[in-house]
Amino acid sequence: CVGMLAAFTACSDKNQDPTDTPSSVSSVVSVAPSSEGTLGKYDVSILGARISSEAEGKYNFFITVKVVNNGTEPITFQDTFNTMGYQDGSLLSAMETTKDTTFDPALLTQEIAAGSELQVEVPFEMINQTSNVKFEISLLTSPENGKLVKEFALKSGTEKN
Repeated sequence: CVGMLAAFTACSDKNQDPTDTPSSVSSVVSVAPSSEGTLGKYDVSILGARISSEAEGKYNFFITVKVVNNGTEPITFQDTFNTMGYQDGSLLSAMETTKDTTFDPALLTQEIAAGSELQVEVPFEMINQTSNVKFEISLLTSPENGKLVKEFALKSGTEKN
């Protein structure tokens, strides 16, 4: 079952707002079902994705993840989970900086108390604006305990559901 996760409006202005998407992309849809599960002591849900434009024709892909800490000790997302993004079989680079004002990088290192939950965005630099983006998340210290995988398709504004 493919569901719409986010819709975007294209802008032809050269001084684009960082949250605008390229004119060829109007939405992101999920194409893989394994979007939630338990990794170690943590319930993890891959909630959705969005695109943000940057300077020089580059675009960032933000994947929203919710974590529930069922353990007895506080954790941080960054110190607990390994995240990987791929396009066309190539590993995507983690995004270091962005002009996107809605992204809060501090959430990646914010403490998640035992029994609490936190929703974060995991950023990647896209290789192109046409190929699917595959996202994987596993435990940093014990990836053999499994991983969650979700694939997102970039959908053209001319396509219909």
